[in-house]
Amino acid sequence: MDEPSVGGAPAEDPRPTEPAPASPPDEVEAAPYEAASEQGPVFDAEPGAATPPPPKAGETSWATACHLSTLSSFIFTPVVGVLAPLGVWYLFRRDDPFVERAGKEAFNFQVNLLLWGLVGLVLCLTCILSPLGLVLLGGALIANLVLTAVAAVRTSSGEDYRYPFTIRFLD
Repeated sequence: MDEPSVGGAPAEDPRPTEPAPASPPDEVEAAPYEAASEQGPVFDAEPGAATPPPPKAGETSWATACHLSTLSSFIFTPVVGVLAPLGVWYLFRRDDPFVERAGKEAFNFQVNLLLWGLVGLVLCLTCILSPLGLVLLGGALIANLVLTAVAAVRTSSGEDYRYPFTIRFLD
């Protein structure tokens, strides 16, 4: 109930009034491992570090070749899958920083796959752990096909791609 006021005027409510709701903040979508910047996605960048410029049209060919060259491990041996992106990276690393980043990433992923394959092979040679080794080998095979395809598509569109669950030997 309202309290009577002195002089016939209504009494003011002693409770503080709430300010009008502000407009909702703009939502920002960020992909994993990416930091927002004006020039595009930046991976593992230090605060204040210069961001590399995005590649121009037609400059993604050799970077895409770094990722696709890893599929040669299915034709030859897994060692060729490691050496192929390393060769493309070594030849074109000074000409284009985009190729340098893509080559290092493809090499690191292939070294990890080689290590996972060796561990799976050792597990397959044991009687008790052979099912685990087969699962690890199959997972490495599927990861190689799927993630290499994803990396090639993203790189051909001019994005940097970071393989998940990868130890980075070259950085």
